[in-house]
Amino acid sequence: MESQHLTPSSGLGAVVLAAGLARRMGGPNKLLVEVAGRPLLAHTLSRLADTGFSGEAAARVVVVTGRDAAAVAALVAPFGFRTCHNPAYVDGMGGTIAAGFEALDEACEAAFLVLGDMAATRQATFTALAGAFAASRSGAIAIVAPRADGRLGHPVLFSRRTFAELAALSGDQGARAVRDRDPARLLVIETDDPGIHADVDTAGDLDRMARLIVSRTERR
Repeated sequence: MESQHLTPSSGLGAVVLAAGLARRMGGPNKLLVEVAGRPLLAHTLSRLADTGFSGEAAARVVVVTGRDAAAVAALVAPFGFRTCHNPAYVDGMGGTIAAGFEALDEACEAAFLVLGDMAATRQATFTALAGAFAASRSGAIAIVAPRADGRLGHPVLFSRRTFAELAALSGDQGARAVRDRDPARLLVIETDDPGIHADVDTAGDLDRMARLIVSRTERR
């Protein structure tokens, strides 16, 4: 059962990328497709709310919209999260990441970068990353990332020290360029959470995601 959550005073925020074109889905916006009874993006947002981003802390979450902006914003509204729109979302993920980190509350000491279609991440993964960051913030560590089966995944927690670098991204540049720029400032946390690698690129991924979401719910 997952019981740990972030405290309202943790100084953490989150940027959720919800602007993509989802070309490989072959038509529908994957974030709006129903999975396990709810739109895929709603599962991701619910995970953040359950982790501790609720009440006053909800304002520290920024969801970046692009395609189907009005429909995405309607999903976001009940959670109390903020939205910002990237009008150039067709140019690639870099500008979407930049828009989100530029829009973060100035009080955020660090922020999770969350992909909108990665809806099966366990609550314990978020709290483990936050705990590791809190324990190491006085040193060189500026980025904390999870790893399972030898591969890094999402979400990744970025210190405010990296926000300017993230806000400078453009085109098809992803946050990996910032994450891997200086290995000395990256802390890797080992996990057995399959959700750090589970995203939805094709229609065939939807059933797998539904199983992971149900499994994650049963762990609570």
